[in-house]
Amino acid sequence: MSQHQRDKQAYLNATPMQREVVRRHLCDVLACLRAQYLSYQTSHWQVVGQSFYGNHLLFQRLYESVQEQVDQLAEKLVGYLGREVVGLDSQIKHIAGYTMRWSQIDCHHKRGLRSEADLQAALKRSYDGIKQVNAMTLGLDDWIMATANAHEENEYLLQQALTPVPGQKQAGNTAEDMFQFNPERREVLEFSETGAISNSPEVAAAASEEDQLDMSKQEAVELADEAPPTPTEIKEQPGGAGASTLNRLVVDTEDPAIAPAVKMNQSRMAAWLRELE
Repeated sequence: MSQHQRDKQAYLNATPMQREVVRRHLCDVLACLRAQYLSYQTSHWQVVGQSFYGNHLLFQRLYESVQEQVDQLAEKLVGYLGREVVGLDSQIKHIAGYTMRWSQIDCHHKRGLRSEADLQAALKRSYDGIKQVNAMTLGLDDWIMATANAHEENEYLLQQALTPVPGQKQAGNTAEDMFQFNPERREVLEFSETGAISNSPEVAAAASEEDQLDMSKQEAVELADEAPPTPTEIKEQPGGAGASTLNRLVVDTEDPAIAPAVKMNQSRMAAWLRELE
């Protein structure tokens, strides 16, 4: 038996018309899932802001779940119609169509919701179309239902991420909004604004001479002095003996060795808030 025959032996009783209906609908779902995987993975890399870590993990959870569904559907298609129908050459334009449409939406969560709506529509078309030509199998019926159900959960998670917390001021899209409540990111912003070569005066001085930069040694040292502290300087600040450089992140503790950092950080954050007012 040839490889081509082995690829199709599971569904030799399907008519050419049934094959075409199944191919058209399921390849649409597959392209949508592959596009959604790329979209969610990109959002995983690109999210920023106060809820960065939570959103970073959310989009990782989403793209990993979609990857499993892509594999499941591709294997069903290979079993039904043969390997050629899942080839990138036959899918790429369809994948690009979905990703280009979604990429017009700036908000990662709203982009995800649009992709979920498109996928649910593709699943519904597939279910109805394949049923209509009597080509639905029990396994495929179960897979479509389970996938639709899983993506309803995805929609719920994305909608919850967009729901404002009562009484909480919503962040905007400015650099100040993205950095104001995270000491490490705030200091990256402050360092960028100084224009310093380094926050170490010694390193800045050497670089201005050795690398022939368009900056005098004196200016390089002055800018380094204005920049946020080095890790060594941070460890010498309150709480450094107990928490090392993590003393910059402490807002509450019962450890007496770290407690001095709390007052320092409260003062710093209060100053940041005054800048915004």
